[in-house]
Amino acid sequence: MSVAYAISHVEPTPNPNAFKFHTGQLLVKQNQLNFPDTDSAEGFPLAQALFELGEVTVVMVAEDFVSVSGTRSTYWQRVREIIEEQLKEYDVDSATSHANDQAAELADRQARNMENPMFQQVHDVFETYVRPALAGDGGGIELVDIDENIVRIRYQGACGSCPTSTATTLNAIENLLHDKISPDLRLQSV
Repeated sequence: MSVAYAISHVEPTPNPNAFKFHTGQLLVKQNQLNFPDTDSAEGFPLAQALFELGEVTVVMVAEDFVSVSGTRSTYWQRVREIIEEQLKEYDVDSATSHANDQAAELADRQARNMENPMFQQVHDVFETYVRPALAGDGGGIELVDIDENIVRIRYQGACGSCPTSTATTLNAIENLLHDKISPDLRLQSV
C-alpha cells in the first residue's frame, strides 16, 4: 500500500555523524531494516539512493523513522532531500516484507545458537533492556554469537558508526550482562 510520506522532524543522535528522520507515520509494520553497507541495500530503493550519495555509511528504517549515519562531510540537507524524494514512492507493505526477510535470516543465524542456554539469556537481556534503549538513539544491536565467555555483537543503525558505541555503550552493556547473567562475560563488537 502506497501512502504519501513526509519528514515531520529531524532528531540528532548521540552519534555526531547520524540523524533520525521522523515521518510520524508507519514505515515498517514489524521488525526493522538494517543496511550496514551498499551491498545490503540492494532491492531497497530508499537505502540504495542514500548510499549512492557516497557520504552515507549506515541506514536503518524503523517503525516511524529513518536513521542515517554518515561521514564528517555528509551534507545532511541533501540526505533529507533524498529521503523525502524516496518517500514519495515508499511502500510500507514492501518494506515490511523486506524487514521480515532480514529478521528471518537473523533468526536462522540465531536459532543455531539458541540451544546454548547462555545465548538465550543474553538474547533475553538484549530484547528487554538493550534494544529499546538503542532504538531510542536510532540504533540497534545484533547478537552474533557466544564463544566461551566472549559475547560478540554487531551494532546497527546510528550505533554502527558511533564513537561512544565502541567505548561507553559497550561498557554499559557489558556491565548489564555482569549484573543480569555473569561477571565473567566479556563483550566484543565485530
